[in-house]
Amino acid sequence: MQVFREYLPSSVSSYKDETSEEMILWNTQITPILETLLTSYEQCNFDLFNHTADELYHALNINNLFLKKCKRRSDILKLLFGFIECDNSIIKYNVSRLSLAFQVSTANNLKIIVRLIFDLSENSDNDHFFLSNLLFDAIERIEIVNNIDTIVYFCCILKNLTTTDQLLETISEKNGITLLQNIFKMILQYKDHENVKNQISHCLIQITATLRNLAEKTDNCIKFGENDLIDYLAQVLKYFTSIADLMKNVARILSKLTQHTDSCLKLVQCPSCYKSFLKILIKHESKQAIIIRICFILGNMLAKSDEARITFMKEKYALETLTKLLYFYIEMDSLIIKSENIKIETTTEIDDGEENTVKSIENVINKVIRVLSNLAISEENGLKIIRNDKCIMPLFNLLDMSKQHSEELIIHVLMALNNLSYYDDNQSIIVKNAEKLTQLLLNCIHHSDKTDFIIEAFRVLGNLSRMKNVRNVLMHCKADDLAIEYCESDNIELLYAVIGVIINLTVDEDKRSCLKINNGLQSLISIFECSVNQDWQLASLVCKALWNYCDNENKVLWFNNDELVKLFTIFNETLREDLLFATEEEELDKIYYDLYKEEYYPVASRLYRRLAYQANYTEPFEIGLIS
Repeated sequence: MQVFREYLPSSVSSYKDETSEEMILWNTQITPILETLLTSYEQCNFDLFNHTADELYHALNINNLFLKKCKRRSDILKLLFGFIECDNSIIKYNVSRLSLAFQVSTANNLKIIVRLIFDLSENSDNDHFFLSNLLFDAIERIEIVNNIDTIVYFCCILKNLTTTDQLLETISEKNGITLLQNIFKMILQYKDHENVKNQISHCLIQITATLRNLAEKTDNCIKFGENDLIDYLAQVLKYFTSIADLMKNVARILSKLTQHTDSCLKLVQCPSCYKSFLKILIKHESKQAIIIRICFILGNMLAKSDEARITFMKEKYALETLTKLLYFYIEMDSLIIKSENIKIETTTEIDDGEENTVKSIENVINKVIRVLSNLAISEENGLKIIRNDKCIMPLFNLLDMSKQHSEELIIHVLMALNNLSYYDDNQSIIVKNAEKLTQLLLNCIHHSDKTDFIIEAFRVLGNLSRMKNVRNVLMHCKADDLAIEYCESDNIELLYAVIGVIINLTVDEDKRSCLKINNGLQSLISIFECSVNQDWQLASLVCKALWNYCDNENKVLWFNNDELVKLFTIFNETLREDLLFATEEEELDKIYYDLYKEEYYPVASRLYRRLAYQANYTEPFEIGLIS
C-alpha cells in the first residue's frame, strides 16, 4: 500500500506559493485525517473509512479547499483514485463524493468517477448513499461530444435511481426534472452529428427511461408540462423514429402526460408530432407495445382538441394508416384461439404484457378504434370516415363476431359507431347498411347483461332510429318492448339512451300505441316524476316522448285520468319559477336553472298547453315566459 502513502501531502517536499498559515492548516487538520483514512483503508476498516471520509469532506469544505486553486488538490485526487481498486460500496461512495466535490473535469477522470457511481446505483442495497447526496453537480459542466460515454453512464445512473419509490421521491424533490431537461437539451444539439448519433441514441434511451419513471408521479407530470420537455420529446419522435426502444420509452411518457389536460394540449401544439406518430405507426406496425401507446396518446389528443383532429387528418395517409393497422390486428386476432367468456380489462394503465396474446392484440384494436372514434367528433373528419367502407366494415364485422371478442372491445366498437352514426349523410356506409347494423345491435343487446354494453348499443340505435326503415325494423323485432322494459332501470345513462329511441319511434303515428300497450306510458311518467328538480335534461326527453305520443288531436284520450292528474300536478310544481328548489350553492343553482330554462321549460310548457287544451283541463294556471 506504499503507493498511496507517497501522495500524502505531508510527504511532499514543498508546495510553491503556500503560506505558513496554509502549511499549518494542512499539517494540523487535513493531513492527520488523510493518514487515518489511508490506515483505515489498509486495515479494511470500512466503518472508520466512512467516518473519516465524512470528516475530511467537512474539513475541506469549511476551509474552501475544494476549489481548483487548492495547491495540494492533485495529490489528494491521486490518493483517492488509488482507492478505486477496492470493490466496496463505502469506498466507492466516498471516493465519488470527494472527487466530484473537487470538480473533477478531465474526460478520463470524470468517466471513471461516473462509472463508479453507476456501479453503486446498480445495487439497490446502495440506495441510501443517494438519499443524502445525489452526486450530480458535475454533470452540467460536461462537454457532450468528448464525454459521450460518461453521459451515457450518468443517464443509466438516473434510470437506476428512479426505479424505487423513495429515490424517485428524492430526485423529484431535488428538481431532477430540470436537471434532466438541461441534459436533454444539450444532447439534442448533437442529433445531426452522424459520428455520435449512435451514442446519442443510447443516451436518449436512458434519459427517456428515467423520465418514464418520473412520470409515474402526478406532480412530475405537471412539471413536464411547465418545462420544455414535451418539445424535446417531440424532437426525439421526429429524429429517432426508427429506434424502437426509444420510441417505446417516449410513448410511455406521453401516454402518462396526455392524461393531464395541460400537457396534452401542449403536445397538440407541437406541429411535428402528427407526422412523427404516423411514421411510428408505419415503421413499428407489428410492435404492439409501441402501437398501443401511440394510439392511446393520439386518442387523448383527439378527445381534447378539434385542432388536433383536423391537423392529424390532414397528414398524408392518416386514415389509410389507421385502417391498415385495424385490418392488420383484426387479422392477427383471428389467428388466436380463444376460450369462451373472454374477459379483458382495459384501463388507462397500459402494461407491457406478452405480445401476440388475446389481451394485447385486442387492446391495440381498442386503441385504434378509439382514434377513429375521436377523429369523427369533427364533422369534416366524420364524413370522410363514414364514406370509407374500409373504415366502417371492420366495425360491422367485429360486431357480427361479438361472441368471439371481449365485451370491452365491442363496447369500443359501439362507442365509435355512436360517433359515426351521428352524421346523416347519403354516402354514409352506415346509412346504406343501417338495417343490417340495427339487427347486429339488437342481437348484441339480447346476448348481453352488461349495462354499459346495452347503453352504448341503444345510443347507436338512437341515431339510427332517425330513419324510418330502421324504426320499422325495431318494431318488427319488438325493440319497443326492450326499450320500455329498460325504462324500469335506475341507471340514468341507460334511461337517456332508451328514451332517445322511444322519442324516435313515436315520431310515426302507427308506432305510438306501443307505449299504451306495454305500460310504457306509466314508466315514462314515473321517470318524469323522479327527474324533475333533479335532472332537467332527462325530464325534457320524457316531455318530448309524451309530445309525440299525443301529437294528433284526441290522442290525449290515450291517457287515463290518473296519468293526467299526475302530469298536471308535476306541471303545476315545475312550470312556476317561484316553486323551484334552491340550495345554498349559488353556482350549482345557476347551472340547474340554465338547464331548466333552456332544456326543460320550452318543451314542458308546450306539452302542458297541448294536454290542457285537449283534455279541457279546468284548473289552468298562467305560464309566464322565462326571460
